[in-house]
Parts: sequence; structure tokens; C-alpha cells
Amino acid sequence: MGDAVKAPGVRTAQFRQAADFHLLSGDLGPSEAGAVDLVGVGEVKSYALSRRRLRRQIRRHLERAAQGLRLPSATIPAGRIRVGRFGGRPPLRIGIVPAGWKLPRTIDLRTVEGHEMLYYAILRARTRREDEQAIALYNTYGFGYALGTSFRDAKGRRQMLWPKDLREVLDHGASREGYRFWS
Repeated sequence: MGDAVKAPGVRTAQFRQAADFHLLSGDLGPSEAGAVDLVGVGEVKSYALSRRRLRRQIRRHLERAAQGLRLPSATIPAGRIRVGRFGGRPPLRIGIVPAGWKLPRTIDLRTVEGHEMLYYAILRARTRREDEQAIALYNTYGFGYALGTSFRDAKGRRQMLWPKDLREVLDHGASREGYRFWS
């Protein structure tokens, strides 16, 4: 679940913004019966951050989440939350930081050249999984990871992303074919 999840603050019991995403499993409804496994948390940074500081922030997110979570559908009290993965393994700790190279902050809607070899990989795909991986790679090369991997049809299958699709999604919320960006 994304940033709709809130956890108690460090110095207050009030629910505040928590990790950028939480990996949860179990009874996420308002029922008082079922346990919720906090399988992991993730933090996405748009700026450089030392590993030590990122680890500390993720550790604090896990500690806060263990004290309770507020989801859009329910509030999960501390007593229902189990921190960790199946089989007693520790929770996943995912930290995403920007790469060392400079990237533009805007999207250029001009056609991107140089996809010939990546397009050839799509044509050589033998399975649906290989096809989707090749499409994700092709799209990522031209439009970046976030856009390139999340452009999908109504059934959740990755689709080729073209500059015209960006304009259609911006103007209408979906491409002419009904494809959109999934989060």
C-alpha cells in the first residue's frame, strides 16, 4: 500500500505520514479478528542520502508501523500487527535513491530514437513473461522506469508506450486503446 498508510508519530500517538510503501498481508479489513503481517516497508528518495541515514529511517518506519497503522479502509491496532515475513524471517527493507547521473525533471514528448535493438528483443520474446520484460525495458529506455514499467491494459499486461500515449493520458486519463499508468 502506498502513502495512504499512516502510523503513530515518534513523539505523539497521532497518526502521521509513514513509509512510502508498506507490504502488508492478512486481514486488512476493519475486523478485529485477523492478524496483519507487515512484510516490509519501502522508502523512495528524490535526493542523495547516506545508507546509514536511510537504514535508520526505514528502521523507524518499521518501529512506528508496529505501533499501529491507519489504512483507508481500517485502523489496525498494534496487537494485530506482526512484523516480519513468513517463517519468522525479518521484514523487507527497501530503499530507493536516485542514480548518480542527472535526469531531466520534465517529460519531452518528442519521439525517442535508438530503440531498434530493444524492439528486436520484443519480437524475439517466446513467453508472455519475456514479452512483458522486453516491453518494460523498451519503455524504460525511452521514458524512464516509473512510466516504462507501469503502462498497462485493463487486464494488467504491459503495453508499448509511445509519445502519443503520453499526450492522450494527460488529456483524457487513458490512451485511445484504454491503456493507463498503474500504480
